[in-house]
Amino acid sequence: MADGQERFANLLGRAAMDVWGDMPRDIQEALFETAMKGHDAEREELARLLHERHPRTPSSEARSGRGAVGVKGHLIKGA
Repeated sequence: MADGQERFANLLGRAAMDVWGDMPRDIQEALFETAMKGHDAEREELARLLHERHPRTPSSEARSGRGAVGVKGHLIKGA
């Protein structure tokens, strides 16, 4: 990716993270899945970061003490 494109992608990514909690759930899921293509090892880390920055009402799993549910129902261990 050219330097200019990389810079704009970084700016857009930061903006998306800033407004993540205001986005509709389907948009969140689409962005998350697109960002994580080919990065399976980092899914939980990104889900945790987004959850910490923009917490939602805990699901029944989170209330049960088994962790918090992140993007698309992925369980975040220890949250």
